[in-house]
Amino acid sequence: MFIPANDIPHLTGLRAVAALMVMLLHLSQFHAHHLEEIIPLIGQGWLGVDIFFVLSGYILAHVYKSAFDRILFKPYFVFLWRRFARLYPIHLATLIGLFFMVAVRGLLDTNWWILSELPSQLLMLHAWSEISWNVPAWSISAEWLAYMAFPLVVLIILRPSNVWIPLTTVIILLFLLQIFAVADAGLVRSFNGWPAAIRIACEFVIGVFGYRMLHTANPNQGFDIAALVCFVAVFLTPYDVIKVVLIAFMVPCIAASNDPVKLALSTPVAVYLGEISYAIYMCHWPIARVALNVNKWLGLEDDPGPLLAVLMTLVWSAVVIVISAIVFRLVEMPARRWLRNWELKI
Repeated sequence: MFIPANDIPHLTGLRAVAALMVMLLHLSQFHAHHLEEIIPLIGQGWLGVDIFFVLSGYILAHVYKSAFDRILFKPYFVFLWRRFARLYPIHLATLIGLFFMVAVRGLLDTNWWILSELPSQLLMLHAWSEISWNVPAWSISAEWLAYMAFPLVVLIILRPSNVWIPLTTVIILLFLLQIFAVADAGLVRSFNGWPAAIRIACEFVIGVFGYRMLHTANPNQGFDIAALVCFVAVFLTPYDVIKVVLIAFMVPCIAASNDPVKLALSTPVAVYLGEISYAIYMCHWPIARVALNVNKWLGLEDDPGPLLAVLMTLVWSAVVIVISAIVFRLVEMPARRWLRNWELKI
């Protein structure tokens, strides 16, 4: 049986932070005068994806920890169907939107829209092919692989009574990540092919392991301090693998936090942005491409200057959030309910 999740609003707020990090990075990159040159932290926005991966492992362990006491077909199918209902509607909607936007001459450039890659996009296999169309969507393709392997992860990480089996698994994954990162300096930031598979596998399993170790901890301010230290250290260390390890510690510490981290991430604004965070993540790239052309039409693509670059990014960020809220309300939620109703008929 699948058990409903107890709401964890501060982790919903953390999803908002992750989505906004990625959005600001990509919006800033579409200005000749990069905003990350003014605010260096924005250049680390790619870490928002890693927060999502670790958080996904933690949350799924929280929701489905009792669903796979035994690996049976029906619970496994229901689990995958629910994840499909969560991921696919906005993915399909953004693809349809991009297709029609490309058809409008001059609205979007043609550099990113490879027609032959559309079938892999529709089948969510695009993390294993050439990156095109809605570029950030590579992560949902990689995450779908993690969902398929989730029952095995539960058996290895959550089921053993002895902590040494899951701990050894995590250490081996981190060791492999480090080996490959030495061979390929950009591996931890990779977003297609086997490097993406290693990245998602390591971070997803770490999230599940973090849940095992800390989900019964009593919330206290020690976890707040640990989470804040990890967050600051993530941006200070130059080593990508260390960043992943710090995020792995940070997410469960935030889950077990008390004040002020828990309160800051549980505010109504943070929670609402967290609820629409998937729409923000999936919608911001097409809007950023439109923003690039609008900026060109306005003659602002050469060097808008630091103040105007900040203003332009804030304006387009507001556009992304408004459109994402509409997509969440009119596409994501109705489609998810409709697909979940089909689950009852199967």
